[in-house]
Amino acid sequence: MQDAEVLYRRVSVDGALTLRVQRTVENGKPLISLGFEGSSWHFHPTAEEAMQIVDAVVADRVVILTSSREGETYTELLDDLESTVDYKPAETTYRFRVWSREVSFEDVVDGTIAHTPLDELWNWRI
Repeated sequence: MQDAEVLYRRVSVDGALTLRVQRTVENGKPLISLGFEGSSWHFHPTAEEAMQIVDAVVADRVVILTSSREGETYTELLDDLESTVDYKPAETTYRFRVWSREVSFEDVVDGTIAHTPLDELWNWRI
């Protein structure tokens, strides 16, 4: 993105992830983007929502999903575990984590990891 103003950037303790919030101007209007460096996945919350989501992520309250398929890696915040698992292509591998560490699929399913779905943190505006 051109002329992006980085509002927040944080690297996980293990160096595996970099969370980034930035502001750009598109069509004369400011646009906030939140995502992980090295992954195309991102979304556009308000600045206030972005910081609430960042707080939840770095407090280990949001599960982060990294999927790998045919050499491509994609990192995103997990929203709906059931749909994610139900629609997983056979050749795709999933790794789960919270900000501070990797976690197992079983930890996510059985509630060992407290998870706040993304749609509870972000007011989807479609």
